[in-house]
Amino acid sequence: MKNKYVTKNWLNSICFVSVLVGLMIIFSCGVGNVSATATNTVYVSASGNDTYNGLSAVHTTGIDGPKASIKNAIKIVGKNGTLNIAKGKYTGVNNTNIVINKNLNIKGQNEANTVINGTGNSWIFYINKGVTLNICDLALTNGNATKTGYGAAIYNNGSILVVKNCRFIGNSAKWGGAIYNDGNMTVTGSTFIGNTAKYFGGAIYNVGTGKAKINFNRITRNTAATNNDIYNCGKVDATLNWWGSNYGPLQTDISTSGMPNSWLVLKVKSNHVSITNNAQSTLTADLRYSNIGSLTSRNLFSGIPLKFTTTLGTVSQPFTVNGVTKSTLTSGNISGKAKITIKLDDQSIIMPFIVKDTINPKIVSSTPSNGKINVNRTSIISIKFNENIRSSLLYNKIKVKNIATGKYVTINKSINGNTLSIKTSTLKSKYTWYKVIIPKDAIKDFNSNDLKIDFTLKFKTGT
Repeated sequence: MKNKYVTKNWLNSICFVSVLVGLMIIFSCGVGNVSATATNTVYVSASGNDTYNGLSAVHTTGIDGPKASIKNAIKIVGKNGTLNIAKGKYTGVNNTNIVINKNLNIKGQNEANTVINGTGNSWIFYINKGVTLNICDLALTNGNATKTGYGAAIYNNGSILVVKNCRFIGNSAKWGGAIYNDGNMTVTGSTFIGNTAKYFGGAIYNVGTGKAKINFNRITRNTAATNNDIYNCGKVDATLNWWGSNYGPLQTDISTSGMPNSWLVLKVKSNHVSITNNAQSTLTADLRYSNIGSLTSRNLFSGIPLKFTTTLGTVSQPFTVNGVTKSTLTSGNISGKAKITIKLDDQSIIMPFIVKDTINPKIVSSTPSNGKINVNRTSIISIKFNENIRSSLLYNKIKVKNIATGKYVTINKSINGNTLSIKTSTLKSKYTWYKVIIPKDAIKDFNSNDLKIDFTLKFKTGT
């Protein structure tokens, strides 16, 4: 019996230990998984701190909070993980000369406000062979690779690179001012402006072994000794980009081997050819059409600043949303022929329109003024309007009344420009009140807008 109980207790102990070990393993795996999952997303913020763990977008308590630098964040993010970079300006040694050795997704808050700035001293990203890098919603600016030579913003050395909704501005290198591609690259919805290369490819250099799909981007005002925008000696598809004008790229902009047969053009339309005073009309500027007239099926990049100007009224200054800009024209008080100019980069489109006058003429002054006394008995009554006038339906109903007798006096009327003159045929009585009556619809402007309300004027003669 004793042995039996010992054996049973021994077995129970083993079971207990086994369960305990099992629970410890499960707990350990659980903790491990939480940790692995957490490092799959790392946060960076200009207001962060590199002593934080990077696992939170904002600092909450203790070490929970965003990293301050991109390099520090890359150290802890897992393979295939994501770096979320908040809006802000990122410069210095910990935010430039960044080497990518693992698959990553790097995402900014938006391409206008999440800025990695090389300050004219440093290159920004170098991608080692055999990895996949996705970059979106960043501005990469002022990168400098004039010493190292290649791709001041991105040097892709034999990897898969996907760039979406990014801005490349003011980068400079010897080859490929913004991007040097020796891998498999896709670039969409991005902007390349003011990048320079000493030799080839002011914006992009696609090397012989490189494959590049470069579509639905804004590429303009880049410079190089050869091919201001794209130099290609590999395989490139550069169709359906905006090249700064409706004429597409010039031979100096892109290599012959990469010259596209289709590109994006700017089209503008208005829902009104004419508009009345103090009314609104919608203008639509559209970058989704190709030079052969087809409407592209995909959404285009947003945030492109078109400049709207008008010779009459005012016009709003919006940005593109998915390639389309809707602006509002407000006509104002002035009528006549006018034009709207829509400008984007080197392209200007002029749209004529007419503002129809719908504003009633108004009386701005009179001689004598209302209530005036001691008025000369022979003086001419003068009524001045805010615009040139002419007689209307009730012109003959304009009267001058002697208030004392209640009788109307004989008058002669004339119009010269914006002034109505009234002269009594006989000498006005002395020390007498007179009343001038101008009915609405007695006077109209040259766009047939009548005087809107009756006008009366009283004055008293002198000796």
